[in-house]
Amino acid sequence: DKELLKEVLDLGFPAGIQSCLISFSNMFVHRYINSFGSSATAGVGIATKLDRFVGRSSRAIGLGASTFVAQNAGAGKVERIKRGIWTCFLMSCISILIFAVPLYIFAYPLTGLFNSDPEVISYGAMMMRTIIPFYFLQAGNQVLSGSLRGFGYSRQVMLLSLCGMILL
Repeated sequence: DKELLKEVLDLGFPAGIQSCLISFSNMFVHRYINSFGSSATAGVGIATKLDRFVGRSSRAIGLGASTFVAQNAGAGKVERIKRGIWTCFLMSCISILIFAVPLYIFAYPLTGLFNSDPEVISYGAMMMRTIIPFYFLQAGNQVLSGSLRGFGYSRQVMLLSLCGMILL
């Protein structure tokens, strides 16, 4: 079914392009981090692992918002969509609090689980404490991006995300 294939590609292809470009840009970020030395590289590597652990909940809720919005948009339930988006945002913020607050408080010992070098631990903990306050922006971003994808605006989400990465 050519029409169905076109619709699937319209929704999925921009998300795939966005994911590839994010991975590609991360290579440049890591190249820059590598210039600070092996301790910084190791510390940032540990922080990245911990970051992924905390960020997964926001991404999962954002994906759930996408499905929720798509189903309710198809049914014409606008009020339910509005309540659902706010509920998803609240759930994302709560999940961040549950994971990020302990990570912020115990940044040094948690980083120390992966490496015993004090300099590596310092870099890892410093990075975690720097990025954790911005997790709430990630919560909003994931839920709103997922919601827009649910409405079928996958290209616009890709363009906004890429512009945000380039500008910020």
